[in-house]
Amino acid sequence: MPRPIILVHGYAFDPGKPGKYNPNETIFPQWKAALPESREIIPFSYYSAGGPSKFRTTMRAWSNGYRDPYRWAYSKLAVDAAKKLAERCSSGSYDVVCHSLGTRVVLLAQSMGAKLNRIVMMGGAEMVPIARRAVLLHPATQYLNVMSFTDDILDLMAEHFTPGDYLSAIGCDGIPSIRNLRNVVLDDPEVQDWAKAQYGWNLNGDLDEWMDHHVYYQWAGNWPMYLAFLDGDDLTDLPDKAKGENNDFFD
Repeated sequence: MPRPIILVHGYAFDPGKPGKYNPNETIFPQWKAALPESREIIPFSYYSAGGPSKFRTTMRAWSNGYRDPYRWAYSKLAVDAAKKLAERCSSGSYDVVCHSLGTRVVLLAQSMGAKLNRIVMMGGAEMVPIARRAVLLHPATQYLNVMSFTDDILDLMAEHFTPGDYLSAIGCDGIPSIRNLRNVVLDDPEVQDWAKAQYGWNLNGDLDEWMDHHVYYQWAGNWPMYLAFLDGDDLTDLPDKAKGENNDFFD
């Protein structure tokens, strides 16, 4: 029986409201269309400080003791979501496709007991040292860390608005030298050439748009690689171009 695939979105969504801030009406249908019909697809949505009124969202963050919505989402909302995801995945075995802040939700859920097998992390917003420790604690899980060096959102939001001393995000710098994790830099020419020569994949991590944080799933040519990984290809000969800054934080 093929494992179900859990979908986990990132920052600035509100599944309780209709429209563009509801992931069940926007990004999840895109992801489901790219995934095989033979696999059960389970969308997991949570409130991540999204909504049409930025002022109202900021006021809610302040009232909860955080100086901006992203810190609120990273420090509190993602943790609350992780607890619910861990409960949902406490038995059985699941694969995951997640994006941005969703990588933090997934890695936290795994630390809380979620039974996860293969995880595709697109433009991950979790901090490198925190994610590295999580991966090391779960050697039986396979991780694909999908990166883009030209992701301005990660550089701005994840590295400058999260608590801490400007630690790098996994979607920007990667997590090198871990046996059960592969970094793939979508906008690196060597990686693109390898993917084309080995598999015929047309990878792309840069649509020439400032603040582009959605190319990971918007570019159709990236999905065949995700599907191959979910189907068991460990991509062992993938050129690893990760920078891996701040990886010694927990050493």
